[in-house]
Amino acid sequence: MPPRLGKLTQLETLSEFVLKRSNGESRVLTPTVPKCLYRKGINLESLEELEELNNLRGELKIRNLRNVNVDYSKAANLEGKEHLKSLTLAWELDLDADDQAANDKAQDTLQGLKPNSKLKELGLFGYRGDKLSDWLLSLTNLVKFSLQKCECKSLQPLTQLTAVKVLILDNMPNLKYISNKSGDHNSESNPSSSTEFIKKLEEVRFTELPDLEGRWEEGDASLAFPRLSKLMIEDCPKLCSMPLYPNLKEWLVLKNTSLVPFINTSMTDESSIKQTLMNDGSSSSTPLSKLQSLCIIGDKVLGSEYDQIVWKSLKSLRFLRFDHLPELENLPEGLKDVFTTLQELEIWCCTIESLPGYIGKFKPLKRLGLFSCPNLKSLPKRTQFHLETLENVDCPTLLKRCQKETGADWKRIKYIDNILLQQQPQDHISRISEDDALKNNTSLYKYYWDPKYGKKSATIKRIVLK
Repeated sequence: MPPRLGKLTQLETLSEFVLKRSNGESRVLTPTVPKCLYRKGINLESLEELEELNNLRGELKIRNLRNVNVDYSKAANLEGKEHLKSLTLAWELDLDADDQAANDKAQDTLQGLKPNSKLKELGLFGYRGDKLSDWLLSLTNLVKFSLQKCECKSLQPLTQLTAVKVLILDNMPNLKYISNKSGDHNSESNPSSSTEFIKKLEEVRFTELPDLEGRWEEGDASLAFPRLSKLMIEDCPKLCSMPLYPNLKEWLVLKNTSLVPFINTSMTDESSIKQTLMNDGSSSSTPLSKLQSLCIIGDKVLGSEYDQIVWKSLKSLRFLRFDHLPELENLPEGLKDVFTTLQELEIWCCTIESLPGYIGKFKPLKRLGLFSCPNLKSLPKRTQFHLETLENVDCPTLLKRCQKETGADWKRIKYIDNILLQQQPQDHISRISEDDALKNNTSLYKYYWDPKYGKKSATIKRIVLK
């Protein structure tokens, strides 16, 4: 880091500001600044360098905050940087320091890093404090909030912010409640705060939250996200209660979590949530009738839950994926109601033995992907497919039946334009990368191969089927 950087008061772009590591490492982590400002061998040691840089715009990430002296945390003068749009505060992860003193220090440090009220996006990484700072209430323009690898037990006062549209919570083992309306908190919660908080939410991602229970206005069956369009819940085994999400449009990903909220949303009578949506100015329709993409993953899902889903309500579904569902021996009977719109169907690592004949009767289905289903014996008999793409990977018995010229099912699939028949070792088949795939505009989802099973690749590689 160049000396006297703080004198460049007209500097507008400084995407990353890296503090010196506390363990005395000589390795220099150079922030992203113009090349003309590089100076080899210099480390930044104080937040005071940021104090006068009030013309900074766009994004700013401050790293290694664990090393900051609490008394100097205000030196960055983040409140004076009214042009910043996005701010990320990152604490260096320290698995050895688990004492209360470290948690208290993190909370005090965060308290001194109050940003300007015009900030649009805020992210915390590796934050050790039990709770968030009260200054969060001053961020009345905040539209995106993310927490990753943080140790918060409650998100108060987050639920009092009514402008947030995107909420991302990832890898937070201590988080139990979104609001403080529980027996573990003594303070009284504003009865309407949770309702106001969810009104503007358009995207929610909850991942790796093992103790999260929810607790939004428990007992109010009509409470619903009026504008939520994207929802991802992964590895949240205790999350069995949350507001309904009838207006989901783009995607729903459920991985290793209860299907109860999804079932409840699909079963809800339109009239029971109509008033909630109308009060917010949102249009009412059949719950989940706008949803385009659905992904259900995880070995914790009970077989009986599939049949409780009101599949006929999914009138706009285009993509459907079942993944690692050991109790899924047959596709749900009600699923035939969505094949009038479904364009892509993927089945991964399931014990399914056969496919129903109705999947070949509907012309919209253009792609069928079958991956690691060892019990799958054959394609539906007396069925004429309208597929453009068939992917059959690591399904041994079915692979033999689909072999060119010699397979028993070859005559029924040979006219399909794109066919992938492949046997791969189990550890070469990687799961979908939902995060990256959803950013890809060419398809709702894509899969990729990777040498290490389960490892997310930086680039999704679509196999060209010709």
